[in-house]
Amino acid sequence: ECGLTELARATQREVERLTQLDKHPHIVTLLDTNLDEEPPFYVMELVGRGSLQQWVTVSAPADPRRALRWMTQIADALSYVHGKGLIHCDLKPANILIDERDSIRVVDFGQSRVFTESSASLGTLFYMAPEQAVPAQAGTTIHPDVRWDVYALGATLYAILTGHVPYATPINVQQMKQSTTLDQRLSNYRELIDHDPRPSWGHSRVNPEVRAVIDKCM
Repeated sequence: ECGLTELARATQREVERLTQLDKHPHIVTLLDTNLDEEPPFYVMELVGRGSLQQWVTVSAPADPRRALRWMTQIADALSYVHGKGLIHCDLKPANILIDERDSIRVVDFGQSRVFTESSASLGTLFYMAPEQAVPAQAGTTIHPDVRWDVYALGATLYAILTGHVPYATPINVQQMKQSTTLDQRLSNYRELIDHDPRPSWGHSRVNPEVRAVIDKCM
């Protein structure tokens, strides 16, 4: 029952957000919903060419010109989201789908927050801004920040353009796995981003101006 209650809350949040954001060409469209069913459900448009996750590979990263077009579309979608007083909070390649015209759709607003909330929202490790990586605790006030999404945008673009998830070296990934509690994992995550060298572009074909934008996002 607790699981269904949590599922219902996440589904309700997703439906509420998509209802607010239903007018943007780069945000997925909500088609139908019924929150009274067990389990509750919603139906989105079919976006049939997978997600940007397929380019997070060293052997075949995204073409820079193509990625730059996606970057513009994602930024436009985020600007619309922020203009509605919302923060996505879990932007990453797997949450950005591609349609048949090679345009993107941002999905998964289940972790999103409104500007006025004082509530933690954890994203995905190595795409999440370090200042977002704070667990919800009694008496702790967390102010969601649009810069969380800006960091995640930079991390997403870096990942698809280089094939490497920023800071996700084998040593750092192993360290995260060895953390025994959520608090420890988040603390270790914040520390490694604060102290590790900034992600290198290596021999990437991305031009310096675009690199500078992405670096500033992170």
